[in-house]
Amino acid sequence: MSINNRNEIVPEGYMKDRKARLVPVEQVSDYDREMDDFVRARVAEAKAKSQAMADFKRQSFGDCYAWIELAAEKFGRKPGGLKGNVTFSSFDGSQQIKIAVQDKLTFGPEL
Repeated sequence: MSINNRNEIVPEGYMKDRKARLVPVEQVSDYDREMDDFVRARVAEAKAKSQAMADFKRQSFGDCYAWIELAAEKFGRKPGGLKGNVTFSSFDGSQQIKIAVQDKLTFGPEL
């Protein structure tokens, strides 16, 4: 048995088609099996890279906010604008990291 991407159990020797019907593997063309393997491999790789990017983003935000605290403590400077936006620039200005804080609007039931 195997589990597909929807956490459904698919019996060994079968594949689910687009209509969720179980089809014996020997009735699925070589082309369709190869296409299935290709797509699943690319999607798995994309999910792994997406998770790596999410981890990198989380770590980078933490590093940026830690640097802001260090700069405030060590140099008496606090980069950033009124709304919390901040830009970190290399000395020559050729590279930048920007954190833009979006305004949040909340609507209550009285609206």
